[in-house]
Amino acid sequence: GREEKTVGLEKSQIVGAEGGKNQVPAGDRAVESSPFSQSLQAAMDNKKQVWLTYEGGSSRPGIRPILPLRWDGPTRFVATCIRSGIEKCYRIDRVKDVVLQAYDSDGEDQEK
Repeated sequence: GREEKTVGLEKSQIVGAEGGKNQVPAGDRAVESSPFSQSLQAAMDNKKQVWLTYEGGSSRPGIRPILPLRWDGPTRFVATCIRSGIEKCYRIDRVKDVVLQAYDSDGEDQEK
């Protein structure tokens, strides 16, 4: 009952306040069930830009280069959109693919 809700609230607060460390939020089904959470985590840890296939958001669905920065709660992460230079929030359930791949300054894929 009530005690469980308090424990859950405290746990979510602790996840967001781990001394600045970027870690996949523990105990979160959306993040844990995503096959892309570990790739995003590695990109955050290594400050690497990735290609994100994403459905939804301010841009039309498609592939976009991003720099993942940190987790923002149980279902979202913050990343810099390379094309716009703006920090944006992305939902993990809208991520369809994450690829670590080189691209040129125009944001064009060099391999495809």
